[in-house]
Amino acid sequence: YDSYATYDELIPYTNAIERWDIKCIDQLPEYMKPSYKALLDVYEEMEQLMAKHGRQYRVEYAKNAFKHRREDDCSAIECYMEEYGVTAQEAYDVFNKHVESAWKDVNQEFMKPTEMPTEVLNRSLNLARVMDVLYREGDGYTYVGKAAKGGITSLLIEPIAL
Repeated sequence: YDSYATYDELIPYTNAIERWDIKCIDQLPEYMKPSYKALLDVYEEMEQLMAKHGRQYRVEYAKNAFKHRREDDCSAIECYMEEYGVTAQEAYDVFNKHVESAWKDVNQEFMKPTEMPTEVLNRSLNLARVMDVLYREGDGYTYVGKAAKGGITSLLIEPIAL
């Protein structure tokens, strides 16, 4: 969210995320309210699913992890480039090989029986899919490209009626 908002808009949004309370929604600009509500709804749904299995406490860890990255954090690509003295393209090539291998692992593991509810696994898999679309060709979140725009448009603006 910090790539598209002004500094003045980030203050209440960041505060709302830190408090993690629906009451904070009134402090946000109108265009940010649906995003904040959706964020809270996703975690609430996850908590309900996990509660069925006595594991709702795990959602708190996810919330704390989401509560974002400091400005002085660098990306994995930047860290890799600095540590190994390689170009950005070389670092991307290495990471893409890891991503390809990880997808193979995810697909293999997803086919095995597990105690984890399928609903939770599906959400995790869908999040991985979104990240793959956004970052497959570089930073598609900060610098929105055709793949991200097309996916968002077809999902939210022009959805296929079921």
